[in-house]
Amino acid sequence: MDYTKAKALLQSIDELHLLDGWEMLSDEKQQALLLDIALLDLQELKNQKSLLEKSNAIPQHQAISPFTDYALSGNDSNFTRGKKLIAEGKVGCLLIAGGQGTRLGIKGPKGTYPVTCIQHKSLFQLAAEKVVAAGIQANRELPLAIMTSKENHEETVQFFLNHDNFGLKKEQLSFFSQKSLPFLDKSGHLFFETPSKIAKGPAGNGNALIDFYQEGPGAAWQAQGIAYINFILVDNPLADPFDAELVGYLSKQGSDITIKCTIKTDPQESVGILGYIDKKACVIEYTEMPAKLKTLENEDGTLLYKCANLSLFCFSTTFIQAIAQDKTLSLPLHKVLKPANCLGEKIQAWKYEKYIFDLLSRGKVSALLYPRESCFAPVKNLNGNDSPITAAKMIEECDRQQMEKITGQKIDLKEGRLEIHPQFYYPIPALLNQWKGRIVQGGGYLEM
Repeated sequence: MDYTKAKALLQSIDELHLLDGWEMLSDEKQQALLLDIALLDLQELKNQKSLLEKSNAIPQHQAISPFTDYALSGNDSNFTRGKKLIAEGKVGCLLIAGGQGTRLGIKGPKGTYPVTCIQHKSLFQLAAEKVVAAGIQANRELPLAIMTSKENHEETVQFFLNHDNFGLKKEQLSFFSQKSLPFLDKSGHLFFETPSKIAKGPAGNGNALIDFYQEGPGAAWQAQGIAYINFILVDNPLADPFDAELVGYLSKQGSDITIKCTIKTDPQESVGILGYIDKKACVIEYTEMPAKLKTLENEDGTLLYKCANLSLFCFSTTFIQAIAQDKTLSLPLHKVLKPANCLGEKIQAWKYEKYIFDLLSRGKVSALLYPRESCFAPVKNLNGNDSPITAAKMIEECDRQQMEKITGQKIDLKEGRLEIHPQFYYPIPALLNQWKGRIVQGGGYLEM
């Protein structure tokens, strides 16, 4: 694309201001800007702008009802079934890790943030070590695919290389990058992150399965016999990349999607809730949930809309294949006002994303309800709720409970801290024999 074509294109979408500083740019930066302009998806940009005129709230004509079709976790039969499928090589994990650590006060991928209380393991290390541990239990190398973003892809790959992939063999590990969407300012216009780069952000996880299948290892995994994909987020250090019970339950139910959910603790909690819209299973984002429905209660005082979405799923690969090959698929955009970089300054701008839960209406859905403390410790904010401090405490408490389960002994840490190697969550017979009946005192870092 040359200057004349770029000018005509921008004029057609009322974004001609992007060329105001053209003459101040070097030849190299001019070419970079032309490429950025050429890559604009004009139909998607039109969709973004039209969404500014609409409310995020669910349209009144749509019938909303609470989600009640779930089973409780803790079923040994489902767990055993899932372990067998994992051992047979029929399960893989997709880790979503496109975020930056800006809100946590670090530069670079969020997955590099340290979260454990003694070893200070990063989110990436914790996830990778769980995959290695699950593989030792299954007696096979298990596959992990990591979805990055354009902003953090190279840094993420290099971080793993710098740490020898945290014990994963290179054949087990795959990386692919999600797409981006431009930010819009409060007036609904494009703006610059740098003088030659249009401000953009990750386009959400809505296309994760499509990108996983088309650009990542999804098709190859399916051809190798992998039938189920556990889907987890990097900023939840309690996420289980090889959740045997979740896999087993999906297999038993013959579902396309199984959702791992928990009970919402507060009407105003910033999590989406499971429900039905026009009798189809869905997740309603907390920013889009009608205010009057958030506080509705059952007769026993519990929330009517109580099933919180944790962004933990298990998908069948046949469903993923169908989604990836569906040329008519068009997921809705969601907008949220967030800080964005604009020529060295922070401004409030509209960020657009597509969400994976909008695929729920296209498949057979089942759900398992888990105790929150066993599976959800989000790392979103530097301080307060959902922070590294709260997550570290929850990890430590899970570690304590797991060691009590393995040893059969109560653990009183008093002033000590406790952290355990992920292998304790995927124990092999030798580990169980070694630790049965042992008394843990004073905490510390425990490993085989």
